[in-house]
Amino acid sequence: MLKSNSTLLSVKNVINPYLSFIQERLVTWTAFWGLIPVSVISATFFINSDQSNLQSLLTWSAIALLSHASMAPFVHHLNKKGSRIVHLLMSFFLGALRGIVLNLIAPVFLVEDPLPLIVRALNSGLVFLYFFVIISILQGVWGKFEKNLRELLITFSTSKSSHDSSSSSEEKDIDDSDRQEAILRLEKLLKDSISQQSKSLTLREQAQAIDRVIAKNIRPKSSQRWKNAELIWPQINPWRVIGNSLSETRAPVIVVFLMIAPLSLIGQFSRSTILDAFIIQLLAILLVYLVCVMADQITSKLGRNIGFNNFLYLMFYLFIQGPVILHVNYLLNISSYTSFLNLLQVQIASIFTGVALVITGTVILSVYNAREEALTQIRKFLPKDRLQEILDAGLISNEESEYAQYLHAEVQSQLTASKLLLLKAAESNFSSMSTETTRQVLARLELLKVPYEKKRARIPKDRLNELSQTWRGLTRIIMDLPPELESISRSGEIISQLIEESVINAIRHGKAKNVKVRVWIEGEICKIEVQDDGKLKSTKKQGLGSTLFEVFAPDWKLKSNKDGTLATMSTPFYY
Repeated sequence: MLKSNSTLLSVKNVINPYLSFIQERLVTWTAFWGLIPVSVISATFFINSDQSNLQSLLTWSAIALLSHASMAPFVHHLNKKGSRIVHLLMSFFLGALRGIVLNLIAPVFLVEDPLPLIVRALNSGLVFLYFFVIISILQGVWGKFEKNLRELLITFSTSKSSHDSSSSSEEKDIDDSDRQEAILRLEKLLKDSISQQSKSLTLREQAQAIDRVIAKNIRPKSSQRWKNAELIWPQINPWRVIGNSLSETRAPVIVVFLMIAPLSLIGQFSRSTILDAFIIQLLAILLVYLVCVMADQITSKLGRNIGFNNFLYLMFYLFIQGPVILHVNYLLNISSYTSFLNLLQVQIASIFTGVALVITGTVILSVYNAREEALTQIRKFLPKDRLQEILDAGLISNEESEYAQYLHAEVQSQLTASKLLLLKAAESNFSSMSTETTRQVLARLELLKVPYEKKRARIPKDRLNELSQTWRGLTRIIMDLPPELESISRSGEIISQLIEESVINAIRHGKAKNVKVRVWIEGEICKIEVQDDGKLKSTKKQGLGSTLFEVFAPDWKLKSNKDGTLATMSTPFYY
C-alpha cells in the first residue's frame, strides 16, 4: 500500500508542473489561430497521400482551412466564458467537428478522406484536445510568472503610504503645453462660432472638431505616455529559453511519450488493425525507455552534462528508434499506404512531432522550476529598498502613468461627453438649443484649460460623484458605494480608476443611457459590478483601459444579460 502511494505521489510530482500551467479557459482565439498550422500540416502530411504533388498539397490545405474555420462560431461563444471542464469537453468536440467537416467536404474537392466519418471525428477530436491543452500550458508558462510578479509588485507599491511626499521635490515636471494649446484652439473655434466672427459651425461640425482634437492631441499622447509608463516585465526570448532548457534541464522523454500515447495510438488505428496498432505503440514506448537508458549510461561514463545527455537521446531517437518503427510499420501496414514514400513521409512527420513535444515539455519543466525559484528568491532575499530602486529604475513610472490617466479619464472623457452633448442637440429640431449647448461645452472646456497638476489622493466617493456630474444630461449614473470608499485609502485610486473606465466604456462604446455601479468589500477584496443598458461591444485592440483591467483586476469579465451589459471585476483592497 505504501509503495502504491509512493508511486502515485511520484507520478503526481512529475506531471504537476504541466497541470499547474493549464488555464481555466482553453478554447480561445489565441488557440484557434495558433492551431491553424496544426490543421494544415495534419491534413497535408497525414491525410494527403501524395505530398509530392503541388495541386494535392494546395487542395488539402484548402480543406484544412475550411474545416478549421468551422470551429470559429464556438470559439466566439466560449471566449472568456465557461469552466475548465466545459472547455476540455469543447476542445474534444471542436476537434471532432473539424474532423467531420473535413471528411464531408473532401469529395467537393474531388479527393477522399481515407478514414470513415466516425473514426476521423474521434481522431481529430483527440488530436485537438491535446493541442488545445498544449497551447493552454504554453500560455500559462508565459503568463503565470508575469501574473505572480504583477501581484508582488502591486502589493509592494500599494503597501507604501499614499502620502509619501519625500520624493515629491524630485518629481519630473510633465510637459502639458501641447494639450493646453489644443484646448485653447478648440475653445476659440467654438467661441467664434457663437459670436459669428467667422463662418458659424453647425453642432455636428463642432462635434467633429472635438473629435479631431481627441484623435490628434489626446488619445495618441495618452497611449504613448502609458506605453512609456508600463511595467517593463522580463522579456522572454523563445530561442534562448529553448537553448537554456535543453542544456540545463533533463528532457522528460518517457513522461511525454506516456502522456501522448493515447494520441499516438489513435493515429496508429487509422493505418493499422487494433492488434498491430498496440504492437507498434508498445514497441515505441519500449524503445523510448531503452534509448533513454543508453543515453544515461553513456553520459554517466563520459562524465558529460545534461545538454550532452539530451543531444545523445535525440540522436538515438532519430537514428535507432525511428528506423526500427519505420521497418516494423512497413512489415505490418505497407498495404495501408499508397507507397513506401508515403509511409516514409508520415513516419518523418511523426518523428518531428515527437521531438517538438519533447522540446516543449523540457521548456515547460525548465521554466516552471526557474520561475518558481526566482519568485521565491525575490520574496525572501531582495531588500525592500533594492526593490524600490528597481521600480524607480523603470518598472513603474508613476508620473507618466498618472498623466496618461489624466488625459484618458478626465480630458478625453470631458471632450467625449461634450461631443455627445452636441450630437444630441443636433438631433433635435430646436435651433435655439444650438448656442446654449455650445456654451455648456465651453464651460466644460474651462475645466480643461488649466495646466496639468498632479492631484493628491482623493476620496473615491467624491471622485465618482464628479464622474456622474460629467455625464449629466447624457447618461444617468447611479452609484451604490460602501462606507470604505468615503475616505482616502491605499486602494482608493485604483478602485476609482477601474469604475471610471467601466462607466466610460459603457457610454462610449455601448451607447448606454443608464448605468448602475455596485461596489462592496469582502475581507481584503473589493468587488465591482457595473450594469448598463447598452450593447456589449468589445475590441481586440489593447488600449489603456484594458491594460488597467489586466493589471489591477485580471479576473474582469464582460457579458450580455437581459438588462444590457454587465461588467464584473475584483481587486485587492487596502485601508
